Amino acid sequence: ITINSLSSTNFCSGQTGTINFTPPAGLSTTYAIQLSYSDGTFSTNPTVLGTGSSSPITFTLPSSNSGTTSNYKLRVVDTQNSTQLSSPSAVIYFNALTATAQSVTESPYASICQGSSIKIYSKLEDSG
Repeated sequence: ITINSLSSTNFCSGQTGTINFTPPAGLSTTYAIQLSYSDGTFSTNPTVLGTGSSSPITFTLPSSNSGTTSNYKLRVVDTQNSTQLSSPSAVIYFNALTATAQSVTESPYASICQGSSIKIYSKLEDSG
């Protein structure tokens, strides 16, 4: 099983996303999207975020996560043969703050997850 793409790598608690993958040829089964621990490792009984019989699969992240955390990963697993699984996805940021504006006038809108905090820095410039 090969992961081709994720709808995003920045997510808020409870947010949905999609994962596109290529299954082994000729295999008809149900696939599960699993979430790793915050350090990127998978337990023997990982959290299942969504299931489906074909790509893409929609998943929903848990709403219980608090704070900004990184290094989570996703993987796709054949539910009937757990040895058929993908390599872990790229790192996803769970409750990530994604504001990247250089100045407020260039990009006055930025997304932030509910319950998170953001630091805003300003620079005074002499206009005359």
